[in-house]
Amino acid sequence: MGVRGKRRFIQTRRAIGVILNEARDPMSPQEIAEALRFRPARAITATPNRVSQLLRGARGVVSDREMRDFDSSRQKSKVYSMDEYDLYEDWLDRE
Repeated sequence: MGVRGKRRFIQTRRAIGVILNEARDPMSPQEIAEALRFRPARAITATPNRVSQLLRGARGVVSDREMRDFDSSRQKSKVYSMDEYDLYEDWLDRE
């Protein structure tokens, strides 16, 4: 049986945490997925839905809704920002 739960995508979650910690403004899942794709260190890919799923229940990350412009419309989108990176790292490291 393989690894299940939080431990399975630990590298992706760490990369998302680094991106959110470096960001000045809240980021949507689409923006986080783009930033993951263009990281110089390692090519970790994730879809916007996967990013949202991986951040579900994360400690130290604040989620909110704000109006965002898309291609042909303006609508509310969920955005994430890092509140406390140490708390996020502790959440990742606990088993």
